[in-house]
Amino acid sequence: MPIIGERRRADKIGKKGRSSCVWAKCVSCGETRWVRLGYEHLPCKSCSSKAKGRAHRSANHPRWRGGRRIGSDGYIQILLQPDDFYFSMAGKTGYVREHRLVIAKSLQRCLLPWEIVHHRNGVRQDNRIENLKLLKGQADHTSMCILQKENERLKRQIRELQTRIALTEAEVILLRQGVPHA
Repeated sequence: MPIIGERRRADKIGKKGRSSCVWAKCVSCGETRWVRLGYEHLPCKSCSSKAKGRAHRSANHPRWRGGRRIGSDGYIQILLQPDDFYFSMAGKTGYVREHRLVIAKSLQRCLLPWEIVHHRNGVRQDNRIENLKLLKGQADHTSMCILQKENERLKRQIRELQTRIALTEAEVILLRQGVPHA
């Protein structure tokens, strides 16, 4: 049996290649094994695969952010513990969208899966209670979004018309003064 720290070439111990290997102890379980030189500080395969399910869920992990993350959809997500009252709202990974959690805490109850929390200003990361509105379902949310888009379109149209009016008024003033316009 080799001793911890002993080095051998990979092809001499039945591994592929000619790199140097070292007899090392797993940092998690203490099991000894041959590993490529430079990788002896890492856990063994079984400990590593066990930890994958807990990735980024520990203050010891370098990428730990306190249980807050931004999902691929742009919403802030909060990690809940299994003993939390609102844990039933969380997904398989234990995370719940922050805007749903804010509304649930203000109502002091868990939200139902079909209830939708709408951001009034359209900013997904603005989770102030005054910016959130609880809707009964997707039909209400769809009509709300359609109305918001129409409202924004009309506001843009009003701004464009105000600009045209200002330019027209300036042109009228210049014409009254006898200055030809370009």
